[in-house]
Amino acid sequence: LKEQEVMDSRVELMMSQIRPHFMYNTLGTIYTLCLADSKKAADVVYDFSQYLRGNFKELERKSLIPVEREMKHVRHYTNIEQVRFDDINIEFDLQCTDFVLPALTVQPLVENSIKHGLMGQEEGGNLKISTYETEDDYWVSVEDDGVGFDEAILYDNDVKRHLGIKNIQGRLEVM
Repeated sequence: LKEQEVMDSRVELMMSQIRPHFMYNTLGTIYTLCLADSKKAADVVYDFSQYLRGNFKELERKSLIPVEREMKHVRHYTNIEQVRFDDINIEFDLQCTDFVLPALTVQPLVENSIKHGLMGQEEGGNLKISTYETEDDYWVSVEDDGVGFDEAILYDNDVKRHLGIKNIQGRLEVM
């Protein structure tokens, strides 16, 4: 039963990540770049194909993945978003990379930071993705200087409203 729950949550997560508006926006960006900057368009096509491949590939994976692989996936996503929103500054501070985590755990948090934190401002902002180790744990941190959010959503049972966060919480609880 738990294995089925994990698989169901993986499918939900993957589907929530490949939202039609993100696909349409990315394809629209590629179209515009084809007319103005073919090299940048090729870079976005590469990142988009790697992003999609990562999402589909991780659906099949039952084991944890190295944090470096997850960060590579996050970089493909952030590369696309930085082309779309050039007023966003994204910093990676990966002090520790010798641990594993569930696939597709960090990217939804980064997406939330961009979509709900930074895009809520008149001008972009800063996003920092960090990993570090304490005496007892490994940590992944996603911080932005955006508008913030009501932390009550972390305890809200309306899964449809907060699918990304709820999906991550559910997957971690099942594991």
